Amino acid sequence: MTICKAMVKEPNYAFKAKKWGMCRCEHYSVKSYIGHQKDGKWKLIFQSTHAKHVLICKQLTKFVKAGLDKEAIVAKRNDITANI
Repeated sequence: MTICKAMVKEPNYAFKAKKWGMCRCEHYSVKSYIGHQKDGKWKLIFQSTHAKHVLICKQLTKFVKAGLDKEAIVAKRNDITANI
């Protein structure tokens, strides 16, 4: 799998979400994920290992911020992945 160098250099970021509270998005060379803090530990909301995982995370951040539940976020991720 070829990874775009610009995508790997994307900075991680934190944000506040309605339902989830404090969240963070982290990017690695082959996957990205968004997690939230619960009871002092970070819990996974979703992850993507798609070749364009950074773009998918960026597009899904607005849905996490809006407070969608995990199943709805995963459904949105699947829609985005199918259309890239």
